[in-house]
Amino acid sequence: MNQEKSDETEALKDIEELLVSPEFEKLEQKVNTFNFLEALGVEKEEIVHSNFLKWLLDPTETHGLKDYFLKKFLKNAVIKGRDTIKDEIINAAYIDVLDLDDAFVRREETLPNNKGNADITIESDSNNLFCLIENKIKSTEGKDQTKRYFEGTMEKYRDTDFNLIFVYLTPTTDPPQSQEFISIGYNDIRDLVAETIDMKKSNMSTQVESMLEQYLSCLEVDIMGSKDLDELCQRITKKHPKAVKKLMDAYPQEKNTYDKICEKVIEKLGKDWVYWTSNSYGFIFKKEWRDKLRPIGSPTYSPILY
Repeated sequence: MNQEKSDETEALKDIEELLVSPEFEKLEQKVNTFNFLEALGVEKEEIVHSNFLKWLLDPTETHGLKDYFLKKFLKNAVIKGRDTIKDEIINAAYIDVLDLDDAFVRREETLPNNKGNADITIESDSNNLFCLIENKIKSTEGKDQTKRYFEGTMEKYRDTDFNLIFVYLTPTTDPPQSQEFISIGYNDIRDLVAETIDMKKSNMSTQVESMLEQYLSCLEVDIMGSKDLDELCQRITKKHPKAVKKLMDAYPQEKNTYDKICEKVIEKLGKDWVYWTSNSYGFIFKKEWRDKLRPIGSPTYSPILY
């Protein structure tokens, strides 16, 4: 009993030291700053990230970057896809000299013969260039999805001089079913956004800079993690092990359980289903329900409120 009380006393002392440590203050600054995506409860929603990326990639949009981010994205993709792209003309040097200000960026473009709706498509008529991006965050690829998207695109562009680029974007660089697709991860998006902020800071408005900073934070905290953030957490854990253990023991773990259960169920149901969880419960529902209806009194897409 005395040993148990001594352990509790040491843990409490360690917690107090943790709370006043500069590492903990820095961690709080990183994870507790305002983020517009988290405020809306949509930081992990695939459709939201697709919409934001479409905005960034579109040279005519209000960010004022013109084709800067678009060219960075395409150059990164073709470098990653050296072994995938069969046409040798499509390389980073080729992309770099293009003027892509005329690029038409679409969301949910319907491919020929009902082959599906592409998350993001980019078309530049003046450069005979077309890019299709399939974005996945929580869900996985449907049966032959990227193969169907490739076939649908080829039906449209087979007899043209267009150069075609196919990108499969996931948090963990998952391999696509179609060998024609280049697999890139959200770590690439994170790096591209960080580089854009660094290089174009003096040319962008404070509003755009703030949005990009918040999106970068969302990627690091909610989608794929940050090396700096991971290292900071490791330092805290090493320096205050008793405090961290006590806090973890006291923290409710139900949400992780619900996440795992929902993910397994969705694997069986298919890509048209998504989920939302809290520490008390989990919901599984179809994307079309969420997109057509809005919940009452909640920032989340909780279907029980429909």
